[in-house]
Amino acid sequence: MRGVRDSKFIAYSQSDLNFDSEIYIQSVENPSKKMNVSMHPRSDSNPVWSPDGKKLSFVSNRAGDRGGINYDTWMVWLQKSDWEKTNSDYKEGDYYQQKTEKRKTKKKLL
Repeated sequence: MRGVRDSKFIAYSQSDLNFDSEIYIQSVENPSKKMNVSMHPRSDSNPVWSPDGKKLSFVSNRAGDRGGINYDTWMVWLQKSDWEKTNSDYKEGDYYQQKTEKRKTKKKLL
């Protein structure tokens, strides 16, 4: 197991029947509630939460080397609203704060 986010979820890697491993996040309160966040036929391991808890990074052998020496770091967004953002959203700083629309009020002329 690797890390707990807000004491509500844990992240870990688990081996499957094909001798690969997947990354899961699991609820601490309800252990039957878990989700595979890597879903890839190559080995994924060593999950680490980002400081803000919005991403999970892990190492993976996705290069296709079954011998297991070519690992890269991968990252997955955990909220749909984050992975749907565009590059310009991140450049403009929308990753850190949500835009709020200002309401324009009409002044009555009397």
